[in-house]
Amino acid sequence: MTALCLPRVGLDAVMHDLESFGRDGTESIAFGLGRRQDGVATVMSVVLAEEPGITRRFGLLRLSERWMLKLTELCESLEQAVVMQFHSHPEEAWHSDTDDHHLFHAPGIFSVVVPDFAQSAAARDQSAWAVYRCANGGAFEASTPTAVDVTDGDASLIIVSEDGWRHA
Repeated sequence: MTALCLPRVGLDAVMHDLESFGRDGTESIAFGLGRRQDGVATVMSVVLAEEPGITRRFGLLRLSERWMLKLTELCESLEQAVVMQFHSHPEEAWHSDTDDHHLFHAPGIFSVVVPDFAQSAAARDQSAWAVYRCANGGAFEASTPTAVDVTDGDASLIIVSEDGWRHA
């Protein structure tokens, strides 16, 4: 079974980001960079999205091509790959048609959806998340919240915009 190891410090940063934008009624997204070994993807760096380059509105979350280029450059610099994308939805946690077709598609990437714009205590409960994994053919397949193993390890926190990146 393939698993995702996510350090608690990274999860806390992601949930805080999702929650803060959720207060304005908008979705947000964060990425986990790391490496895969023996069926386990380990998050080593957590990336939060900052303007310029991200558009957030109710029902709309868009990253510009230039923002994506900066993320690619960061991955190359750190010698890490995107292993996780974590985003919020206004109500239930599920992978929408937009998620299926417009998020990162690479075999093994985990896609985690948090309900209620991460506003409720229940949204922070891992059992409320919808967890998907991108298969070899590029389609997202449902997994289980237990595929995400929250650990006591460490992770770098990085802010990315079209202008570049910096450590948080």
